[in-house]
Amino acid sequence: MATATIQFVYSVTTINPPTPDYPKRVEDDLVQSVQRSMDGRVVSELRSTTSIKTHVLKWEYMPDADFATLKTFWYTTVQGAKNAVTYTDEDATAFTVRYLKGLETAREVDTDFWSVELHLAEE
Repeated sequence: MATATIQFVYSVTTINPPTPDYPKRVEDDLVQSVQRSMDGRVVSELRSTTSIKTHVLKWEYMPDADFATLKTFWYTTVQGAKNAVTYTDEDATAFTVRYLKGLETAREVDTDFWSVELHLAEE
């Protein structure tokens, strides 16, 4: 049963930002390769391949106060990708995640409203 709210928990700090307009869970394949040049030709070698599950949360019109809370939580409390947090999605499913990106590219779309796309990686 959907709760229609999400939650981030780190240590004793819990925040409940607005429910994202477009939440999605994505599984991507990451391929690590090394390339080198030999006698004018490039040789590519596969080092490893793995899958990463990410959560992409997008808010089209997030109020300024919620955006400030989100930034403080991820940048100050959690210290970016340094620490893992518990993320509970709108279906009340909990995941352990780390911050990947998104707050740096948020943009103000109206006075005191932001467009934010937050990317989180599952542990």
